[in-house]
Amino acid sequence: MKKKSIIKMIVDLIMTILLPLLMIQALAGEELHEWIGIFMFLLFILHHLLNFNWHKNLLKGKYSVVRSLGTVVNAGILLCMILSAISGILLSQYVFAFLNVNQGISFARAAHMICTHWMFVLTSFHLGMHLKIMKGYMEQARGKKLGTVSSRVFAILFAVIGVYGLKVFIDTKLWQYMFYQAQFMFYDFNRMAFGVYLDYVSMMVLFAVIGYFVSDRLKKISMPKK
Repeated sequence: MKKKSIIKMIVDLIMTILLPLLMIQALAGEELHEWIGIFMFLLFILHHLLNFNWHKNLLKGKYSVVRSLGTVVNAGILLCMILSAISGILLSQYVFAFLNVNQGISFARAAHMICTHWMFVLTSFHLGMHLKIMKGYMEQARGKKLGTVSSRVFAILFAVIGVYGLKVFIDTKLWQYMFYQAQFMFYDFNRMAFGVYLDYVSMMVLFAVIGYFVSDRLKKISMPKK
């Protein structure tokens, strides 16, 4: 396995672990949330540098339905990440408190809530679109391909977690934050932070499964018929 592929895999894994943690800021603590957000943004930049060929090839080749969808999703993630970072700096009470920003706080809070939740959904969808690549990395690391039984076990596991993720999505009414129908985040402070973290992981799996099946279905539809 090439060194660059290993670095890519590690960076993506860390980002995947950190994303749900960023979504439970009130339970993780505001200062920790800010530091994790900064680290996440730096990893995001590194991720794009490691995948710079994608940027170079944007204007090259034909755009299939799947490639077009992937480009739109990636552009959405990029926009949400940039706006989340800017609004996060404006809202900062610890790391960037020295800036002493007093104006535009209400707008920054609204932008931060909307963008972070859309970034969460789009990033999870993006992961699903690249599940086969991630599977390839895992097989390279193991030195052998996953067997039929192992593949089915993983498929069932993802399906079960995804169904639970759908329940969590409905219970938390996550769409309200995506469309700013709720102005404040609501947490159950009687629950352990790790339990809430796992809830967000299950929602990531839900949207990853959706991303996988949507992209896989579009590939099959767009394939030329024999």
